[in-house]
Amino acid sequence: MSEIKKSMCLSVAGILLIIASFFCLMSGMFMVYLLSTPPTSFSVFVPYYLVGCIFEFWGFFTGLTGGYFSIKRNYFPIALMGAIFAVAAGCIALLVYVGIVTLILSVVGLVFISISCREFGN
Repeated sequence: MSEIKKSMCLSVAGILLIIASFFCLMSGMFMVYLLSTPPTSFSVFVPYYLVGCIFEFWGFFTGLTGGYFSIKRNYFPIALMGAIFAVAAGCIALLVYVGIVTLILSVVGLVFISISCREFGN
């Protein structure tokens, strides 16, 4: 059996996912703030903010988990799931201004995880 050479792609992907997950946390907290403000003429978007809060916090936890397992090079499906949910949370957070940063970081992390799938332990 040949030895798989370890590159820095998974470490970079894990770090990018962890950074993206903290941007998910920031955008989720901003959506909580928007929910707590009194209703104005833009109160039509309140259900969007509620769903966005839930999804951003879910993206935070899965992105953090995926980044951890990507750095440790264990459990490829969990690392991939974390990257996919971070990408989806970045898409939802595009209304909040940090969403584009989350989207870019998580897409690059997803590409790096997908490229380096053979380096995982199992």
